[in-house]
Amino acid sequence: MAISAAIVAVSARPAIHLLHTAWDDTVVPEPPLAAGEWRDGGALESYAVGEVRVVPNDEAAALDLIRANFARARATRTSVSFAGARHSMGGQTAARDGIVLDMNGFRGVRYDADRRIVTVRSGTPWSDVIRELDRHGRSVAVMQSNNVFSIGGSVSVNAHGWQPLSSPLAGSVASLRAVLPDGRVATLSREHERELFSLMLGGYGLFGAILDVDLETVPNQRYERQRWVLDSRDYAGAFAREVAAQPAKAGLVYGRLCVAPSCFLQEALLAVYHPDADPAPPVRIDESPSMLARLLFRGQIGSAYGKELRWSAEKFAGERPWQRWTSRNQILDEGISGYANRDMRRAEVLQEYFVPRESLNAFVDAIRPILRDGGVDLLNVTLRDVAADRDSFLRYADRDMFCIVMYFHVERSEAGDARLRAVNEQLTDAALDHGGRYYLPYRLHARPEQFHRAYPQAERFFALKRQYDPDDVLSNEFYRHYATR
Repeated sequence: MAISAAIVAVSARPAIHLLHTAWDDTVVPEPPLAAGEWRDGGALESYAVGEVRVVPNDEAAALDLIRANFARARATRTSVSFAGARHSMGGQTAARDGIVLDMNGFRGVRYDADRRIVTVRSGTPWSDVIRELDRHGRSVAVMQSNNVFSIGGSVSVNAHGWQPLSSPLAGSVASLRAVLPDGRVATLSREHERELFSLMLGGYGLFGAILDVDLETVPNQRYERQRWVLDSRDYAGAFAREVAAQPAKAGLVYGRLCVAPSCFLQEALLAVYHPDADPAPPVRIDESPSMLARLLFRGQIGSAYGKELRWSAEKFAGERPWQRWTSRNQILDEGISGYANRDMRRAEVLQEYFVPRESLNAFVDAIRPILRDGGVDLLNVTLRDVAADRDSFLRYADRDMFCIVMYFHVERSEAGDARLRAVNEQLTDAALDHGGRYYLPYRLHARPEQFHRAYPQAERFFALKRQYDPDDVLSNEFYRHYATR
């Protein structure tokens, strides 16, 4: 009887916690935008823009619209910016009082089996690309860990993902077509106009409107996952042993750091997806997210117990513990409904830092007190690796790096953003002090001197921007914040 009572007591608390989370996980829609108002992801700030124009899917009509707005911006001394899925968080898709070209309607995917290249229009979400390639037994070589972003946006921020020992997305771009500020349509590659090609990759829309991109593909394979729970100080060694030393056995890789109070940034998890030697047909894509996983994630908000519960579940069970086999496309074709905020009275913000692999432990030791005492609610820390980038101009990975991806829950207010700014400034200093960088698609919290220290090539980047676009036809809040200081 005592044992039964203990079992009930132990199981009752998580059940009550998850039920309470489900009750609180309500949809509160974002207020409609006022005329001329524009918001990026995170919704912590809005911008008054002059006009939003939707680019049509017909290429001739799209070219006419893009060129006409470039000419109008030049004549009226305003500017043009580009928007896709709008998951950037600091005005990278808009300039105040400027024209926003919404590229979401400009979609299309075409796979060339002979070249093993997929050609994708810039407004296309990754989900469309994955499902088309799945029909051909192929998969994308590099992408983020979620499928909701647009191709043009991902190229413009030079995204990275779970592909081990790989450079960022730029390394898998064979070529791209863009409308330049003077209206010319250019095909850019490593062999043709290489400098402009490198500036478009991670160029934040400051050099032209991306029309479509040729991406390299790889086989879609069946994977089996292996997991290790480690002291966080042992993560780099485990990665070197299990991934770097045997790359053929690592199809996709990610890590996590504990955010629960009992092991805050002191425990880690390493997950490696091993390709199956048996060429059995890959698992078909399953589009259903796990409600339990969502409740475990959302239950962390403001709750030390919720963070402990989620870390215990991830340590001892992980994602889809009942499923032995999965496929590369199954893993990559994941949306954000499993964790995304539905209550627009709240805000959730990403921030990412890169440090050399040998500096990971020292960096984690440096940021632990910043995150613990900074008054922000940290819900997740993912670890990835990024190989040195030889293709983009404004590169964040000038050597092999670990990436530390942080997901914060903040009060949707100026005060909440100010607290996050104070923390991010300290985290940026810590990354810089350890030979690292920070990622640019998020809140513009880094001070100008921090930005230029992280990206010493930025002055040349902005000088080339003025060379290729002397009338400043193309702009956004990121450019205005850092290029004019």
